[in-house]
Amino acid sequence: MPEAATADAPSRPRGARRVLVVVLLTVGYAALLFLRRPAGWSDPTIWAEDGRLFLAGTFNPAADVFTIYAGQLWPFQRLVAAGIAQLPTVWWPLALYAVSCAVAAVMISVVLSERARPLLGAFWWRALAAAALVLLPGTWEVQGNLANLHWWATIAAMVLLAMTPARSAVWRWVEIAFLLLVALTGLGGLLLVPIALWRVLTGVRTRAVAIRSVLIFAAAAVNLAIAARYSTRAGASDPLGAWPTMVEFVEVRVGQVLLVGERGLATLNLPAVALTVAAVVLLVLVALLVLTDMRGPSWAWLATGLAAIVLAMASLPEVERPLVLQPYISGRYAVLAMAAVVLIVVRALATGTVFRRVVALVALLMMVPGFAVDAYLNPLGPGVPAAELEAFAACVAEQEQPAGEPFCYVDIQPDTGEWRIVVWRSGVDREAILEQG
Repeated sequence: MPEAATADAPSRPRGARRVLVVVLLTVGYAALLFLRRPAGWSDPTIWAEDGRLFLAGTFNPAADVFTIYAGQLWPFQRLVAAGIAQLPTVWWPLALYAVSCAVAAVMISVVLSERARPLLGAFWWRALAAAALVLLPGTWEVQGNLANLHWWATIAAMVLLAMTPARSAVWRWVEIAFLLLVALTGLGGLLLVPIALWRVLTGVRTRAVAIRSVLIFAAAAVNLAIAARYSTRAGASDPLGAWPTMVEFVEVRVGQVLLVGERGLATLNLPAVALTVAAVVLLVLVALLVLTDMRGPSWAWLATGLAAIVLAMASLPEVERPLVLQPYISGRYAVLAMAAVVLIVVRALATGTVFRRVVALVALLMMVPGFAVDAYLNPLGPGVPAAELEAFAACVAEQEQPAGEPFCYVDIQPDTGEWRIVVWRSGVDREAILEQG
């Protein structure tokens, strides 16, 4: 007994130090995300569905985490919103930004797990991958808000699903629950199918792997069933006709953004032909890294990123397709593909042959300007005045009832009236009022 205890003793401090380093890095990543958009903390806003859907939904007795919106479930965002809604209303804008940055940092820090070593190499390679994900270009739309928080959770699931299951039974079930939550949010299950398939094809036959894979496939079926039954989006009249837009979207919103950033596309007057050629070269290098890692997860990561683009483009009406190529519009559809490129490049640098490392190094050097240019993120929208939030809170608490108003509301964008947060008063016949216009 004494010998065993003595033999185990050195591993505990090392384990404790590793946990401390991971915690400190995660806090650092959260701070870096927080600082990327100064307006997020100096003049915070409430982004799109964050207020109108998720926060307002916490006041609706008929709503729950499995309420369907736009033909999809959003349990991940609704759970986070339920916690933020408990805070004073005037804190909401800053809390939404800070909590979203913190949750995204925790999701990204999954790559720091020791179980990711076979995928992404030694610890400091994994720390580099996490830092690159924190500073990922083209994230103006997805950083610092609840509506797009599931993209960061999907990045975590992309890595987690490729890792071997945890040794601890408790952690295995925690991870399974997390993967199921992500898979049921948006179209997460469909997006994660390639990675679950890769894990099955690698020949790992354990109960945990089987459970995770089956749940992902089942969640994908649920995604499809709900989208088919409840989606109100006018789909594309010719989905196959979206292929040219998909190819161009990959070249522009993935390749070019990784090279010069979203800000670079919007503000720098760069030669279009040279930029296109450089983007194609970068994408060819990435494809080469994938083709030389067919037994690894690179192809599955890339397939997940491309699946997000295919599903988005195929569902867009033809008249809307050219719009998604513009900077600061629909960047959310490209974030998984860009994250996949980061994972593929770091994997090649950390675990590849000399040839793969040279190719990956060239790709990484090509992307450095994009990371630098997009390190700073513009404001998401106008700040929400505290006085309006206080009036909204008083209305909800029925301390002050505006005459003739059947609901309480606050305008996030007063000039346009978009994304208004509305909470209906109890006892009001909502359907009758809506019928009257």
